Amino acid sequence: MKTTHISSICIALLFISSSLPLSSATCTASDKQSLLDIKTSLGNPKSLSSWTPATDCCDWYGVDCGFNNTKPVIGLTISGDPTITGPIPRSVTGLKTLTSLTITNTGISGPIPAFITSMQALEALYLYSNNLSGPIPASLGNAPSLNLLYLDHNRLTGPIPSSLGNLKPPTYIKLNDNMLSGPIPSSLGALPMLSDMDLSRNRLVGDASFLFGASKILASLLLAENSLEFDLSGLEFPENLDKIDISSNHIYGTIPGQLNKVKNLENFNASYNRLHGVIPPHVTKLKFLLTFDVSHNSLTGSIPANITNLRFLQAFNVSYNGLCGQIPQGGQIQSLSPDEFSHNKCLCGAPLEPCK
Repeated sequence: MKTTHISSICIALLFISSSLPLSSATCTASDKQSLLDIKTSLGNPKSLSSWTPATDCCDWYGVDCGFNNTKPVIGLTISGDPTITGPIPRSVTGLKTLTSLTITNTGISGPIPAFITSMQALEALYLYSNNLSGPIPASLGNAPSLNLLYLDHNRLTGPIPSSLGNLKPPTYIKLNDNMLSGPIPSSLGALPMLSDMDLSRNRLVGDASFLFGASKILASLLLAENSLEFDLSGLEFPENLDKIDISSNHIYGTIPGQLNKVKNLENFNASYNRLHGVIPPHVTKLKFLLTFDVSHNSLTGSIPANITNLRFLQAFNVSYNGLCGQIPQGGQIQSLSPDEFSHNKCLCGAPLEPCK
């Protein structure tokens, strides 16, 4: 009897649920019209062929909608179509609930429009790998919700606006592979929760020491291939750092002793600078270290003996320095290329020639 009673309840529940009307909510008419205007402005590309007036825009390629009853458009991705050209269309501002805008790997050109600042809900702006040119609008730093700004691999020029120091936390900034010039604004060093920054391969000059500090939460700091000039000696590295690349600049001084406190550091590159002094023995405490490159500097002394304790080491490039003595034997060292130890004063031992 008990089993029959439970079965009857289940059947009744199934009957009730099947009789309820299914949600017929679709994207809003205003969002659909804005998207269709975007498509028209971009020349009706084939990659947006699913964008048709007769279908729900939440089902369109590259469109993400929220889950409430009104199904607002919260994400837009237009990517991987080099036939899409022209400027960023103003009609994107019609998407009032958009939190993420992605236009990448296209032929989009022209300046970054200041009207993007008017998008009140926008939190993430991905505009990398296009043909965008001109300066970064200072107004972007005052966008009310923006915390992620990826403008890399374009043709942007001019200075980095100091207003980017107003971006919301946690902050992620990628401006690499452009033609930006001038100093890095000190306001970026004051961002309270700057998590990742890549300013590599631009034409930046001057000081960047204010980006360092043990209390900062930076996980990745990439400044390679600029003309930055500051003293690395005594600087403290963010303790959450797992990757730092300051190569190919005019940085001078010594490798700081505090480096051993960066427990999760995996990649360290300070090659092609003006560093002097020794390779500090504390680098052997970086147990997760994968790559270490201090080539093309003026380092002296010997390679720390305990470097053999680094089990995950894949690259240890100390070439083109003034190092001397026997290369420590054991661990991963002898599996590395001889080129990583070449052009020093008197290094010897495997993987180089035996010591005499």
